[in-house]
Amino acid sequence: MRMRSRRLALSRRAAAAGVATAALAALVACSSGADGASGSAGSDTSSTPAVVSDGGGSDQGGTDKGATATSADLTVHDAWGKAADDGMTGVFAEITNNGPKAITITGGSSEAAHMVQLHGTEGNAKGGMTMKEKEGGFTIEPGASLTLEPGGDHIMLMDLTGPLKPGDEVAIDLELADGSTLELTAQIRDFAGAQEDYAPGHGGASDGGH
Repeated sequence: MRMRSRRLALSRRAAAAGVATAALAALVACSSGADGASGSAGSDTSSTPAVVSDGGGSDQGGTDKGATATSADLTVHDAWGKAADDGMTGVFAEITNNGPKAITITGGSSEAAHMVQLHGTEGNAKGGMTMKEKEGGFTIEPGASLTLEPGGDHIMLMDLTGPLKPGDEVAIDLELADGSTLELTAQIRDFAGAQEDYAPGHGGASDGGH
């Protein structure tokens, strides 16, 4: 009877040990799986490159949308103006945009005149040329040049403060759409051509060939 009781006790201890072993194995397996998943996720995160916004940056064509245009992007070539004793006169030049974005010239000022305007010229019904103020100013696209010339687009110095003689130089501060300015220095020359008239509302008289 004692022998049977001892065998029963040993059997029960073995069964309990087996259950404990199985539970421990399951716990270890679960812990290992969780650690493996965590390690995998950590590995994926560390290998993903960071995404940095460039504020508009470059598009697929390589144009830098985030770049800004300034007066430093403009270069002026062969700036000159027509000699005049009084009244008004025209100033001409070639202005090139070397920057990445379009630049618009909206107006200007000069100590040589009480008013500076941007003018365009077009044909009229009489077969002559009529000029009027350019609405919206002059826009120069990236890499393009604006040609200001007699009979075409030009800068007008209105109500001169004094005579402009051949050989003189006149300084004009051109105003850009972003609020910055571009200084243009024009040499005064003797010129008698491109006889245009003002459009109605822009003086009503000949500009004297500007």
